[in-house]
Amino acid sequence: MKKKLVLGNNLAFIFEDVADKTIAEGQIAYLKNQFDFFGIKTAERRLIFKEYLKANFPQQNEIENLAKELFAMPQREFHYCAIELLIANKKNWQPETIELFEYLIITNSWWDTVDFVSAHLVAPYFKKFTQQKNKITKRWNQSNNMWLQRVSIIFQNKYKKETDLTLLTEYILSHTKSKEFFIQKAIGWALREYAYTDSDFVINFVQTHEMANLSKREALKNIS
Repeated sequence: MKKKLVLGNNLAFIFEDVADKTIAEGQIAYLKNQFDFFGIKTAERRLIFKEYLKANFPQQNEIENLAKELFAMPQREFHYCAIELLIANKKNWQPETIELFEYLIITNSWWDTVDFVSAHLVAPYFKKFTQQKNKITKRWNQSNNMWLQRVSIIFQNKYKKETDLTLLTEYILSHTKSKEFFIQKAIGWALREYAYTDSDFVINFVQTHEMANLSKREALKNIS
């Protein structure tokens, strides 16, 4: 490394050293021109940030502000680093940490960060703080924010036999008439993941409930 890694603007100097314009152009196009990129492949970016954390892990009282600082930066790589910072700090999560996760869901929202937060922050959080699950996910499901709705549907995707089917069913049925692509896709994705645990449940669910064709196709995709 040529320079000591520091969060925020100084970290940008490190990323600029390894930036690749061609990679950036592909990344920008892939996310529909919504975010800037330095153009760093995921593995390299993660290694850079891992080295930073190894040498300079923030004080606990700095974590939230630093995560928000990273999320306020224009390049998408910083947003991924914010999420990875919080993953690395998992042992120190508190019940109120979910408020920060929610902030990341509704800020600079697109499927890449939203799904990353859902799988690596929200999902393990609700396993750690199960008493929070129903209240918070119900509020998200009933909110007017599409991304919160999406997370309420998909956060259990890797729960397998631990999936709360009552919640999953309720949250899906609340949005089966949605015209939003990302909600229709989320419904199908959640059912497809649960099909690995109980395909009969998913087949019956699709047969007995009206939902978008996209949701049906996704739900049944891996069922022979």
